[in-house]
Amino acid sequence: MIRINILVEGDTEEVFVRDVLSSYMNRNGYRYQIGYSKVITSRKRGKVYKGGGNCFAKIKNHLLNWMKSDINAFYTTMFDLYAFPDDIPGFDSIRGITSPFDKVNELEKLLANQVLSEHCWKFIPYIQLHEFEAMIFSNPMQMSVFFIEDRFKSCIRELNEIAMRYDSPEHINEGIETAPSKRIINAIKEYDDLKPVAGPQIVDSIGIDSIRQKCIHFDDWLKKLEELATINET
Repeated sequence: MIRINILVEGDTEEVFVRDVLSSYMNRNGYRYQIGYSKVITSRKRGKVYKGGGNCFAKIKNHLLNWMKSDINAFYTTMFDLYAFPDDIPGFDSIRGITSPFDKVNELEKLLANQVLSEHCWKFIPYIQLHEFEAMIFSNPMQMSVFFIEDRFKSCIRELNEIAMRYDSPEHINEGIETAPSKRIINAIKEYDDLKPVAGPQIVDSIGIDSIRQKCIHFDDWLKKLEELATINET
């Protein structure tokens, strides 16, 4: 059994890991136990609030505390590059990087450096280019499995046309109005309230294998997780 704990940004990522990624990782006879947790953002009057990634210190504290409490698992993350907190030490060094792949790789190195510990070899940092919704842009036409009414057809075609303008879904950028989720919401405003339900269902309909073919950074992450099966056998 390969145990992987994933610290996620919000509800959409949590549902994706729970309902889609866990099943995918356990295909072909592999045995993965996938744990997941949304980042703790605040504690007030005895209540714990989770979700969102606007402060790196909170991400780091949650991750390190989790690693200390469960030292035998592997750890990874699933946060968006879009609006990733700029208080992570070294963030200024990546501001001028224009290639999204170079930028996200350098950010993941910064993240790994902040999680150095005696168990650091069990940590695989992952930042999504540029948002979870990039995966939907692998095949926006599959949005019709959730948004089934005729009034959505032209909106979905519009999103498909946007996807065709880019080299890959992971090139769709991190602008305030042009990030993947913003483009979807601009076309289908209902998506904003339905993200945690609609997003994972649409991604599942597209298929992880199809998404991997178009999203190379996402594919690299899953390859690293799959390689843990080999480590576990040695």
